[in-house]
Amino acid sequence: MSVSCIVGNRRSAKADAIVVFVAQDEKHFKASEKALTSEIPHLTPVFESKDFTGKANQTILAYGGSATAAQRVILVGLGESSGVTLEKFRRAAAAATKRAAASNCGHVAFEIATINGIDSASIAQAIVEGSILSQYRFDKYKTIKEEGSGNGGMVKKVTLVTDKAHQKAVTKGAGIGENIVDGVTLARDLANAPNNEIYPETLAKRAQEAGRKAGFKTTVLDKKKIEELKMGGLLGVNAGSVRPPVFIVMEYMKGPKNEKPLVLVGKGITFDTGGISIKPGAGMSDMKSDMHGAASVIGTMYTIAKLGLKRNVVALVPSTENMPSGTAYVPGDILTFMNGKTAEIDNTDAEGRLVLADALCYADRYKPSAVIDLATLTGAIAVALGTVTTA
Repeated sequence: MSVSCIVGNRRSAKADAIVVFVAQDEKHFKASEKALTSEIPHLTPVFESKDFTGKANQTILAYGGSATAAQRVILVGLGESSGVTLEKFRRAAAAATKRAAASNCGHVAFEIATINGIDSASIAQAIVEGSILSQYRFDKYKTIKEEGSGNGGMVKKVTLVTDKAHQKAVTKGAGIGENIVDGVTLARDLANAPNNEIYPETLAKRAQEAGRKAGFKTTVLDKKKIEELKMGGLLGVNAGSVRPPVFIVMEYMKGPKNEKPLVLVGKGITFDTGGISIKPGAGMSDMKSDMHGAASVIGTMYTIAKLGLKRNVVALVPSTENMPSGTAYVPGDILTFMNGKTAEIDNTDAEGRLVLADALCYADRYKPSAVIDLATLTGAIAVALGTVTTA
């Protein structure tokens, strides 16, 4: 999807559809109604019918007639103005983009309107993130690719419409949004790929490719080096797999030399059968997802480097498969980690803690300012926090 920024307004913007954000509370809603119906008379029935109320993510499509350069006008709700946040803008932009796609609009323009003191650059960033990510598809393996979701087409161009005073800020915000989307898309593609495409060796190659494109250093430690470092947790989990482990080190050091780095650690179990303590067969295919922590930190490093942040950041990924075999580690085994500490294995399906232990030991080398650990450690997280929030 291409993104551009122009100077103009909702009447002059040329596109298949112009999107206008509307807050729900009476004061803002009435003001929007008055302005919109005055400028675009065709919208009068929309407000008179009360079919559109400004509820968060509510959309309605109308036709602007001769009052707008865009054939269609999409109103999208933000909810109560007092509760409007960047996430509300992001979700509203996604809803509007999906509505446009359902009507086969290939080019959508968004009017940038500030609210709640949120600056125009941040709003532009949120709109770009929401609109592009709403169109994400993982269809590289489909021999016949659908244009859209089967319920319309795909939006291929987004234009942000603002005034001259805010054009520079909006353009900058849009660029930040695109870089963030690129990192998220990379992470999603890695996470969605099957195990026969993404396993430790190929995950490392993808991290190296990301580093070359974005501008961060990637070092891949092979099994021999892992053995030299005495990473008993990673080696123990890997014992049942024919594919060797890797330990991926990504470094982005653009901050002050005396600044302690932030260290990201991502669990990279590219397929988790549970090992000898094997998981139930139902849902086993989903266990390719046990490397989502790794995918997340690789995507994060990509975005950090593309944004050119003046920070020191390191990302570590211990990667292996957890497989049952005649050489696999078993309950009762005792493993020795990189720092000399030991652990007795009670269940081989608790492999995440073992590989992360060695990664955290390695992280200590950097004397970090903080460590952020991302891992798919247990399905019980859905019981504790639901399917939206993570920990």
